[in-house]
Amino acid sequence: MNRERILKISRDQIRRMASAAGVYIYEGNSFAEDCYLNLLDDVAAAVAAIAAAEEREACAVVCDERAAKSAMGSDEQCEAEDCAAAIRERGNT
Repeated sequence: MNRERILKISRDQIRRMASAAGVYIYEGNSFAEDCYLNLLDDVAAAVAAIAAAEEREACAVVCDERAAKSAMGSDEQCEAEDCAAAIRERGNT
């Protein structure tokens, strides 16, 4: 997973979010802290990727619904179908 492309988040932001969620970050051992923050970074990136995929799909569904309500073969239907396909394609790149 390309974390830089999916989510740009600083270690300080991760610390604040973890603290707000009640997650304790042990700060006595820099190696352990780095490992733990890397894990939190991976989790944050995964959650962001899932949220982005769900949002893309919700938007594509709106386009699908618009296409279904449009006259068969109309420009509106074709444009709505193209829009839904383009939104879904964004998740495949």
